[in-house]
Amino acid sequence: MTTSRAISGRRFILLLIFGVLLAIFPIVVSSDTLIGMFERICPGSSAQDSSVLEMLLMPIFMFLCWLQGFGFMIGSGICLWCFSRFLGLPEKPMVPRTVLIPLLCDAYVFAQALPFLAVRRGAGIRPMGWVAFALLLALGMTVFEWFYVSRQSRMQPKGASVVLGYVLSLLPIPIAMASLRLMAAIKGFELEQ
Repeated sequence: MTTSRAISGRRFILLLIFGVLLAIFPIVVSSDTLIGMFERICPGSSAQDSSVLEMLLMPIFMFLCWLQGFGFMIGSGICLWCFSRFLGLPEKPMVPRTVLIPLLCDAYVFAQALPFLAVRRGAGIRPMGWVAFALLLALGMTVFEWFYVSRQSRMQPKGASVVLGYVLSLLPIPIAMASLRLMAAIKGFELEQ
């Protein structure tokens, strides 16, 4: 029994490390670095000059570009899932699950705006793609939280934690928009229309 827990604990730690690495990849490696690396490896980038090396490296390059765009979202989700498993495993958790899970989902939605801290001060940006993904994520989290709190309220007696869970489950969409405005206020960049 203890060996299976030890193996499970190792997998849990490895998953957490993987999540942290995914989350920091887009912060450490910029898209300019990826493009420069690809241009150094494959200098002839016209369609007629495409070499076998380019053909072989293109899927890897495309995967790294995808990872650069979505790595933080996936990595921070893995980290928050590991954190919720760590906090939710005891029989008597310190925070009721009807509050903990919506709170972690709201933190996950807020965390999606943290990469904007890398934008230089005074820059003008138009994060239309981020807004679309953040709103879809926030909508999905709202639905998930609402159903989770509803299911937990059937198993537990109704109380202040259930009411607080329902209130927290309505916050992801306002949090997504407020987090972008907060990052713009902190870093001083302008949101173009």
